[in-house]
Amino acid sequence: AIPFCIPTITSSFYASIGNFKISFWISIIISMISVSLYYTFIPTIGSIGGAIASSITYFLGDIVSLIYFCNTFKVKIKSIILPEREDFSSITKLIQKKWKKE
Repeated sequence: AIPFCIPTITSSFYASIGNFKISFWISIIISMISVSLYYTFIPTIGSIGGAIASSITYFLGDIVSLIYFCNTFKVKIKSIILPEREDFSSITKLIQKKWKKE
């Protein structure tokens, strides 16, 4: 479920820095892909085709959002997708702080 929220996270990020056009155009691209896949799969496969079309659309939306984000901010996709050792130590510190407060 986490990978399916990547377009939402990136669009929220772009909105927070005042660049609404990027979110708008990524949404338009994802919507066009979605509609074309629905028209392709639903008549031939039915409701299962709709589910397949939705899954493909979410996946492609993730890819478009990640590629655009990485190209814009010169970040490697690997550093976003795969956690590093420092990420685990940061999470551990946050958990320890939370437990100490309670």
